[in-house]
Amino acid sequence: WIVPLPGFGMRLLLILCMIAGLAVILGFCYRVAALALFAILSYHFLLDSSYYQSTTYLLVLLTGLLALSPAHHLLALDSQRIPPAQRGRSSGLFLALFRFQLAAVYFFAGIAKLDADWLAGHTLSVMVPQQRLVAMSSSLLSPHGAAVVMSWLGLWFDLLIAPGLLFRRTRTFAIGALLLFHLHNAHTF
Repeated sequence: WIVPLPGFGMRLLLILCMIAGLAVILGFCYRVAALALFAILSYHFLLDSSYYQSTTYLLVLLTGLLALSPAHHLLALDSQRIPPAQRGRSSGLFLALFRFQLAAVYFFAGIAKLDADWLAGHTLSVMVPQQRLVAMSSSLLSPHGAAVVMSWLGLWFDLLIAPGLLFRRTRTFAIGALLLFHLHNAHTF
């Protein structure tokens, strides 16, 4: 029910998205920029339901939370316009909401992987290009064996990453694991 903008409209929209994202990062006109970013990303996400990705949906949810949060109260260009008494005050509620949202995504991704096809490596055998599976296999593992190992590692990663992020002692390791996991996924898929 949502149609793309005609002509140069979509490119202009993505340019505006980049500008809004940069403004959010800098904390410049934060509320307007965060709302614009949320609206543009939501529109882009809703354009093509066949390209549904949970990470894209998460990005839309997180930008919506950003638009509501007082993230511009510290280390932002806008913080100079906020009275000193209010500067630095942020709601623990928003931090809890961000944590909950991230934990929910990974937890439910782990629950979804508790499926016979996933655990047997069939899903990844279909999703991952065969030449990548061959490259990941070794003398100990066949390409299907590599898919099974990747399936189980993905399952345990999704189930354990949220608790790893919650505890200060494991947070640095968990952030490193997140970076490696998503870089690996970007390379593999």
